[in-house]
Amino acid sequence: MLVDILACPECHGNLKTENAAFRCELCSREYPFINAIYITDKCRPSKCKRKCLSACKTGKMQYFSWTKPSKRIRILECNGCGDCLKACPLGAIAAHVTPTFLRKPSYGNRQDIDVSRSFGMKKDLLRKPENMFMCGHVAATYDYVNSKIEEAKPDFVVDDGCGHNLFAAKYGDNKEIFTLDGYVDRHAYKKVDLLAIGEKLPLADNSVPVFISNFVLEHVKNPRAYLSEIKRALKREGVLIVSTPTQYWHFINLFSLYAAFEYLLKIFKDPLGFLKNPWQHFIVNRAHEKEHCLDDSKKNVTVLDETRNWTVDKWRTLYEEEGFKVISEKITGNLLSAHHLGWLGKLWQPKRIGAHVTFILRNENHE
Repeated sequence: MLVDILACPECHGNLKTENAAFRCELCSREYPFINAIYITDKCRPSKCKRKCLSACKTGKMQYFSWTKPSKRIRILECNGCGDCLKACPLGAIAAHVTPTFLRKPSYGNRQDIDVSRSFGMKKDLLRKPENMFMCGHVAATYDYVNSKIEEAKPDFVVDDGCGHNLFAAKYGDNKEIFTLDGYVDRHAYKKVDLLAIGEKLPLADNSVPVFISNFVLEHVKNPRAYLSEIKRALKREGVLIVSTPTQYWHFINLFSLYAAFEYLLKIFKDPLGFLKNPWQHFIVNRAHEKEHCLDDSKKNVTVLDETRNWTVDKWRTLYEEEGFKVISEKITGNLLSAHHLGWLGKLWQPKRIGAHVTFILRNENHE
């Protein structure tokens, strides 16, 4: 069970449950359980009176008419009270009790829980993964990562930075995948098991056989601290499967209609900024790293910076400097793969020029 490998993210001491929280036996820090609220694919705002909006105590639920029906209700801020859940006539809102190891948790209120029965055991899908329109390069990369997990056949896998949890939803039927992230994606495909940041993992030393990291490393504030924490928690001879964009990602992404639509929205929000300097507006607002960064540390990063920093050689050097042994590397995502038709990304697999690179790394120099 997931609870068996948990540890204090600050001192790595053992945790015990006490008063609806985990408490560290060494430093006495407390990590509460909170209500994480999700909107499932049952949501159909046109079939109800949107009672959830008026029931929300924060007033931070909003309706967007331009996106797919099940994602038109957006939760911008949440105190976890669950009033929206009670008000929804379609049963489209779900609440899951989740332990948070964030220093300043902003998600929900404290909840009582029987850890031995509930924690890490809720595997129900919130959304059907087949309804996700994945870019071809994402689909190709996920398929490759899954194939490597199946080759390794570990007891369990930890997805460090799961985001909307599509990977666990799509490939987790016959394997144990524990997930963590630094925020709650309200439209996730499965619930997140732990709220924590990659630079401070709430996992015991030498406890995890396989980590996966899908398109996370480029977004974290301190990539070396992120990798160092994975190395600490990995078992000796444990494996990290890490996927990142390459220097060609931005070129390939120019053919994405979805990315073009997102950028048009940014132009509409700041038309004067675009007219004043279109090139500067483009290289700043099309930059990718800031999109999922949990703070503003990457707000000034540009497309040019990312193109220089995302070379395969630089990724390889980073991993080797952090003490990992490179077992293999794989380029995925052809020149057509930015389109939201997954099969386009599988027409042919590139050998040198592709959107993503996945490294298989082994933890050999475990201290």
